[in-house]
Amino acid sequence: MAPNRELKLLIGLRLHSSPNRAILKQTEDFLNEISNLEPGFKIPLHWNFSFYTFLDPEKGKSRVLNNLLIEMKTRIKSRGDAAVPTGFCGAVHPLLCTDELEKELAWCRKNPWLPGAKSEIIMPIYPDLRRELYHGIYSSRGFRILGLPASLKRTLKEGYQFHMKSVPHRAVLFSYALIPLQGYNQILSSVPKSFIIRERVLFILFDITDYEYSGRQNHESGFVATFLDKLSEKFSLSLCSLLDAGLFPEATAADIPEESAAAVGKSGTERGSLETSYADQWAMDCDLFQSEPKSRKQWLFAETIRNKKNKSDSDIRKILDTFSRYGSSKQSCHAMKPAPKGNRILTASMSGSVDLRGRAFDVNFYDGRFSGIISKGKQKLFGMPAKSYITISGKRYLFQTESAFSFQGKGESGLRTILTLRLPPKFETKYETKYETKGQTAKVVVDSYFRDESLDLIIDLLITYPIMKAGTILEKVAPFEIPLFTVRKDERILIHSVYPDRTRYSSLLSGDTPIRVLYGNRFIISKGEISLSIQFIGKYTPRIGFLQFCLRRKGRRYILFANLSGTYTPVDAQYYSEMADNFSFKIGLTP
Repeated sequence: MAPNRELKLLIGLRLHSSPNRAILKQTEDFLNEISNLEPGFKIPLHWNFSFYTFLDPEKGKSRVLNNLLIEMKTRIKSRGDAAVPTGFCGAVHPLLCTDELEKELAWCRKNPWLPGAKSEIIMPIYPDLRRELYHGIYSSRGFRILGLPASLKRTLKEGYQFHMKSVPHRAVLFSYALIPLQGYNQILSSVPKSFIIRERVLFILFDITDYEYSGRQNHESGFVATFLDKLSEKFSLSLCSLLDAGLFPEATAADIPEESAAAVGKSGTERGSLETSYADQWAMDCDLFQSEPKSRKQWLFAETIRNKKNKSDSDIRKILDTFSRYGSSKQSCHAMKPAPKGNRILTASMSGSVDLRGRAFDVNFYDGRFSGIISKGKQKLFGMPAKSYITISGKRYLFQTESAFSFQGKGESGLRTILTLRLPPKFETKYETKYETKGQTAKVVVDSYFRDESLDLIIDLLITYPIMKAGTILEKVAPFEIPLFTVRKDERILIHSVYPDRTRYSSLLSGDTPIRVLYGNRFIISKGEISLSIQFIGKYTPRIGFLQFCLRRKGRRYILFANLSGTYTPVDAQYYSEMADNFSFKIGLTP
């Protein structure tokens, strides 16, 4: 029996950077498949790309790329295709300062280098939903519709809504399923037997990646046809475009009244509710929690430009390109020269339970590991030692304490702990030189100390990873995971993330939302009368970064953890292999 449930299907194509031969070959194969289908279907495509990194005028244009652009323009006129930007450089939006994000959006319309576009739809690599809900950062720039990435499996199996209820004077939100145009059998096997698509609308965005660089194989021919056939078994397909009238009935003029910014969330309670309803729900349901790790050299390059007093348009463009997930140059994550540790004189071995005394509070360590904050004789945190580990194939490999020594130097007093881990040989690769064997040991050096003039504890992390075999998936990476508070099942934890311009965004955590990835410079975690502050600091740490929080069940309660410089999201080992990284944090109690 023929399916009687109509499904409006939208198809898009995401292109990255200045296309090389591999990307152009995949695009050509994809268009050939579409052309073979179009006698029976009219398939409007959505071309999703960043203007500058795709059309970089400084690199010139190849003949093949010119042919692709001509094909794109022809399809826009004849088949109703749409050009939908990821932004000007395709940057990860939560990592940008406010003025940088405004340029990333404004330059889609008018910029010093390329022709602008008139699109009222934007589908960023990783959007900043909080800034839209609070301040209308996208809608104020003329974007009426904002796309949010989601996994194909969750979109089909759990029925992630295509578009959500609109907030007045803000862009309408919709979700799209992002899938790579690679791994033919793996992707098709992820399509569940039963579908729950609440809105009867599905947007599939095929991601064309440089498979020569990523080590993956090109997609097989017939992919799109097979995928459509599988959906046709369940639905009566209707291929349409984001530009179709009536698809977004809530989308209205993007002009924002002056009073609207104050009207949305006048109190902290209203703002917290708004965040929980939209930003946190999306972050929880989306598998794309984290942008790809970047080379520390590139982060430092961006911070150097940010520190200029007078930045030109070219300076800001370089910052945007640095924070692009797929920049105009391949992103290397290999080691930079580690940050100097200074003249710290190691003195006594500090094994067992040790207290480090500060001006505002004391810090307890056990076996060299941070174990909580003591104020007025009372433990303010959970009081369990911090852990360092890597999880692969469901097994947790723990770093072990190699040494813990106190140190003094230049107004500092603290504790240096060295933690090491030898992964099983099946996950590591090693090579030998005349003087040493490299790539065998992961190491975390933790300097925890108070400065004479500071009330807060400072933690410097130097992390070096071994050479890991290609294809290894790191399910969790926790160089320094701190247990914070115990949480009842019905209790919620309030976390404020603060940006350098002092704008503050709130999130509520509970047992129903076990993982959060928050962006900012400072994070304030509140439970009852206790407020803990964690802040990125130092020359070797990015001004804006992300911090991951996790609620883990223990008996009838949960424990809240903060994962400093790590991730709870699975990531390919290639992004950490042989990498050295420096991070500095400031931890303190707030009034």
